[in-house]
Amino acid sequence: MTQFFASFWRLEVVRIGNQPVHVSQCVLALAIVLVGPWLARRASRLIVRRVARWPGIKPNAVGVIEKLVFYVLVLIVVAVALQIVTIPISVFAVLGGAFAIGLGFGAQNLFNNFVSGPILIVE
Repeated sequence: MTQFFASFWRLEVVRIGNQPVHVSQCVLALAIVLVGPWLARRASRLIVRRVARWPGIKPNAVGVIEKLVFYVLVLIVVAVALQIVTIPISVFAVLGGAFAIGLGFGAQNLFNNFVSGPILIVE
C-alpha cells in the first residue's frame, strides 16, 4: 500500500517546458493556497492592531491599510505556490492580454456613451 502512495506522490501530472510537475508539488501548492489567505488575514489584522495605536491615524485609514496588506500578502502566497509548482508567471501573460483586450472593448462602449451624453445635451 505504501508503494502505491509513494508512486502516486511522485506521479507526473504535467510537464511545463522541461520541468515536470508532480502530484506532491500540486498538493503542496494547493495547501499553501488554501491556508495562505487565512494566515494573510491574521497577519494583516496583527499589523493593523499595531498601526491603529499610532497617534492621529483615522479609522478609515486603518481599514484601507488592512485591505492593502491582506491583498499584498495573498499575492505573495499565490506567487510562492506557483514557484513551488514551478509554473512561471509568464504563462499568465496570454491570459492577461486576453483580459486587457476584453476590458478595452468594454471600455470602448462606455466611452462612446460618455461622449454621446454631452453631445446630446448641447444639441
